[in-house]
Amino acid sequence: MSDNPFASPASDQPSHSAADVDALGSLGILQPLLNIGVWAKVLAISMILLGIGFVMSIVGIVVGWLPIWAGVLLWQHSTQIAEAQRLQDSRMLRESIEKLATSIKLAAIF
Repeated sequence: MSDNPFASPASDQPSHSAADVDALGSLGILQPLLNIGVWAKVLAISMILLGIGFVMSIVGIVVGWLPIWAGVLLWQHSTQIAEAQRLQDSRMLRESIEKLATSIKLAAIF
């Protein structure tokens, strides 16, 4: 444990290896996220187009960036999770899931 009282508890945990990603894939935990990749991209495109539609109006310019941002993050998630599975990269997998979480939060705010 670190002597720094402000240190994150996660910083003391060992880093994840490629075996962790392979274990998640073999357990089938990643499979649903991989299967919805195409639908996530369709949703991302529709959110981006919705945001562009809002930006075209004077009032919508204030909130139009939210669905655009969520759509871009969702597109990045669907691309990155397949790449993380292919490369067996746990850091990329974590980033992909964080992008998914952020896009869901943005969609909920919108």
